[in-house]
Amino acid sequence: MHSNRSFCIILVIFSVIKFSNCAMAADELMIDNITVLMRPNDFFDANARIRRINKTTQIISGYWNIIEPFSDDYFGIFYVSKMDHGMWRRLSQRTFDKLCSLVADGGMAHDLFMTYFESLPKTCPIMPGNYTYGPIPVWRYRKDWDSAVKFIIPPIIPDADKWRIEMTYHHINDTEKVLQIGRIDTRVFNQFSAVM
Repeated sequence: MHSNRSFCIILVIFSVIKFSNCAMAADELMIDNITVLMRPNDFFDANARIRRINKTTQIISGYWNIIEPFSDDYFGIFYVSKMDHGMWRRLSQRTFDKLCSLVADGGMAHDLFMTYFESLPKTCPIMPGNYTYGPIPVWRYRKDWDSAVKFIIPPIIPDADKWRIEMTYHHINDTEKVLQIGRIDTRVFNQFSAVM
């Protein structure tokens, strides 16, 4: 009986050590940079910026200037990468078709977009206009994050301090042409991380 208990304790300790080498608790978030790279196009223009208010709060703001009606003719490709030995290593990729329906009333991202883009119309197509967003607070500590950030960043993530989230926007008439690249470089860490 005693040997079984000892074996179980050793197994649990080994599992914790093994698990901690490949994943980490995500307690804190810092956004290092937001980049919007626009390619010449006749459809839309966008910009974003981030500034630090204090040690625990950053603010994001920007605009989305729609030149032609924004319809389901647009799609986006979403990438997540982590810094691995000094190079960005892509972990996942997902394509989102029909971007307008995604953010319109009833769409998967509607509630998230309406939280931040209060002036954005709720129906498709989104008509030409200049739509602003922000100031959006980004809190450093998980206890202060809103539900959208907690949903995006799970409590345990693969072990990496630096992360990159990218979204490329395309039009169905020219699927290879990238209209815009949105890029967010972040640090997700805890008190034991190498990057603080």
